[in-house]
Amino acid sequence: MAANSNLLHSPISTPEFLALCADFQLPAKLACACSGGVDSMALAYLAAKSYDVTALIIDHGIREESAEEAHKSAEILSDLGITSHIITIDKEFGSNLQAEARKLRYQLMTDYCKAHNITHLATAHHADDNAETVLLKLARGSGVDGLSGIRAQTEINGIQIIRPLLPITKSRLISTLEEVNISWMEDASNHTDKYARNKLRMALAGLEDAELITSRINDMAENMRRVRDYLEMQTEQAYAECVEEGDNHLILDRDKFNSLHDEIAFRLLITLIDKLAKPEYRPRFEKLKKLRSSILNGEKKTLANLIFTPKRGKVIITVEK
Repeated sequence: MAANSNLLHSPISTPEFLALCADFQLPAKLACACSGGVDSMALAYLAAKSYDVTALIIDHGIREESAEEAHKSAEILSDLGITSHIITIDKEFGSNLQAEARKLRYQLMTDYCKAHNITHLATAHHADDNAETVLLKLARGSGVDGLSGIRAQTEINGIQIIRPLLPITKSRLISTLEEVNISWMEDASNHTDKYARNKLRMALAGLEDAELITSRINDMAENMRRVRDYLEMQTEQAYAECVEEGDNHLILDRDKFNSLHDEIAFRLLITLIDKLAKPEYRPRFEKLKKLRSSILNGEKKTLANLIFTPKRGKVIITVEK
């Protein structure tokens, strides 16, 4: 048991970090999102040992001390020989503060990357974050995709967003910085119970077997990821077999679509909607069920600013004008 406990808290070595990055096929130049907290500071420190790193620090202006914290983070990074750039946000956020701030944060960071010929942006999401995400999704009734947790790689605004620390626990990130005596900033908002994620984080931390539970949740998420990957592969195959692409429209073979398994049929509808309409938010499942029923019955239907028109065994999908 002692050996396992030591492993759970051991610092991350350079070879281990490079192994975590291997699947991303990274170029020499890399940006790291850095809040100044322990997670992102550990990421910047580890990445800078092997890559040409620019740490992007976001000053949201949400808290009075945010500007001071951003500059203090830049000082710590400078002492480590890491280039940083502070991006200041001057905006009033609405009621959904966290979601709005996140969207704008990624927009500004990816804009910076594009302007400086950086193709990859690394974020410091780790195993504890992933476990929290899975539990939040579970509480909201999510299916396979939600229970798969955080994706290791996504694309935003043409920039590859990578998360090499997903398999790593927060305790190991703390040990990594403590071993080399690197300081970090503490965000007071992480300790308030105002947000659902913070409430969950504090509840998990209070459990006797918190680290074991986090590990088990991540194991489950990995199982769900394999299921998700298989379903996505089947959906790609269904798209190739059922869909023809035209100028500003798609043509769906109704008979082939009607023969699909329910799960693949719904995923294919989401793919069609994403491809033509590119909505900010996908339609709710109940609306997808009604759309599929209309297609099965040969009825015309409108959803997500798209018109689904039956025509001689096909469904013509066009953008609503």
